[in-house]
Amino acid sequence: MTLDSEWVVVHRLALLSGIEPQNIHCCIQSCIAYTGQYVHDERCPFCNEGRYTKHGHPQRTFMYIPLIPQLQALFHNPTIIEQMAYRHNFVQSDRLIRDVFDGKWYHKLRSRHVVVDGPHDRRRGGPSATPILLQNFNLPPQIRTRLENLICVGSFLAPFDDERAVLADGDGDIVAIEKLLNIKGHNAIQGVQNITGHGKPRPSLDPRHLPLHSHQSYLKTHNKLQSATTRTEKAAIAKQTGIRGPPALRRVESLDYSKSFPYEWMHLFLENIVPTLVNLWTGRFKGLDSDDIWEEIGAETVGAIKDIPAAFVRALGNIAHDPWGFWFMYLAPIILKDRFEDVKYYDHMCELAGMMKKMLQFQLTHEDRLSTCTLPIHGLLHVASGIRFCGPVWTSWTFYMERYCGFLQAHLHSRQFPWSNISRRVLYMAYLTQVTVKYDLGEDFRFLIHVCACLSIN
Repeated sequence: MTLDSEWVVVHRLALLSGIEPQNIHCCIQSCIAYTGQYVHDERCPFCNEGRYTKHGHPQRTFMYIPLIPQLQALFHNPTIIEQMAYRHNFVQSDRLIRDVFDGKWYHKLRSRHVVVDGPHDRRRGGPSATPILLQNFNLPPQIRTRLENLICVGSFLAPFDDERAVLADGDGDIVAIEKLLNIKGHNAIQGVQNITGHGKPRPSLDPRHLPLHSHQSYLKTHNKLQSATTRTEKAAIAKQTGIRGPPALRRVESLDYSKSFPYEWMHLFLENIVPTLVNLWTGRFKGLDSDDIWEEIGAETVGAIKDIPAAFVRALGNIAHDPWGFWFMYLAPIILKDRFEDVKYYDHMCELAGMMKKMLQFQLTHEDRLSTCTLPIHGLLHVASGIRFCGPVWTSWTFYMERYCGFLQAHLHSRQFPWSNISRRVLYMAYLTQVTVKYDLGEDFRFLIHVCACLSIN
C-alpha cells in the first residue's frame, strides 16, 4: 500500500475544498492588521515597530480563512440544508424565550433594512492568537456548537467585517467584549459596559434605576473622540465615558452597541462570582469557622461525585481548591446546609444557585424574574435584560470557544513558531470540514474530523 506524502494530501484537500487562505501583514505586537486605513503604512502607529524586516519581508502575518466560501459549501449538502431549516421553521413566541429568535433584538432586526457603513480597522493589545469562532444559528441548538459546525476565520476582525459587508449587500468572554466594543472596563469613571454615569467619580447609583448607555450615546462618544485633536483630550474622554474608540465591527449596522453583547454566563458566574463568593467563605470573612471545615467539605464532594453518572458531570477534584458550577448549583445546597454561622449566607447561596439554574433552562418566559444578587458584581444587574434582548444565556456563552482553544492548544509543539503551528492546524481542520460538507461524505468521514481533533497535525 502506497501512501502519499502529507504535502500531497494537504494540497489535494486544498483543491477539493476550494478554500484559499489569505496571509495578511500585521504588527509584530498584534496592534493592527495592515488593512484598510493602515494598508500603506510602513510602521505600526501604536508601538512604532516596523512592518518589514531588513530583507523586505513582513515581520509577521496572520492567516484569514474567508467565510463566504465556507457558507456556500453548506448549500452543497442536502443534510446540512435540512438542518439549517431550523431557523426558518422556528415559530416565534411573545411569551417564551427559547433561542435568539425570541429575543427583542432579532424581532427588531427583522423589520429593518441592512445598512453598510464605511470601512474600519482596530487595534489589538499585544501578541495574541484569539480565534474568531462563528456559530451558525440556522442549525438546531443540539448540534450548533459541535466542532465540525463551528467556523474559524482567523484572529483579526477587519477582514471579517469586510466580508460581513459583502454578505449584507446581497455576525464574551468579558475581556473579549471590552476589546470588541473598545471600552476601558472598570478603570473608567463610567467604565462599565452598559452604564453611563453623572460625570462624578464613583457615583452612587440605584441598581433598580440605572442610567443606561444607549446605542446613540456610544455613537456620540465616538464622534467626540474623532473630533479630539490631542492624545490627552482623547484619554480624558475615554476616562470619563469608558469608551476608547469605535468598536471593531461597525460596517454593517446590525448591532446595538449597548445591548448586543450580553454578559457571558460562564465567565461571569463560574470564573468570577462563584470563586469570589467561595473565597469569602473560606474562614477569612463572613463565613465558615475555619479552613479545616472547608477541607472537610472538599472531601465530602469527592466522595459524592463517584456515585453520580458521568453523563451528568465529569470527575471533580477537591472543591476546596477549585469551585465548579455543578458543585455550586447541585451539591453545595446539600453539603453546606447548617455549615454557616449565620443562616442568611446559606439562604443567599441557595437563591443564587436557583437563579443560575433558572438561566440554564432551554426556555424562559418574559414574566420570569431573576432577582438581583446582593454581591457587588455589576454584571448581575444586566443578566435579565440580556436574556430578554438576546435570548437564553446558552446561546451566547463561550464553552464551545474554550473547547476549541483546547483543541488548538493540545498539540501545540512548536515553541519557535507557535502562530504558524496554530494557523496550520486551523486551516487543515477547515479543509477537512469543507470537503466533508461540500461532497456530502457522510458521518463516516465526519468521524475523521473528531479523530484529527485528537491527533497532532503538524
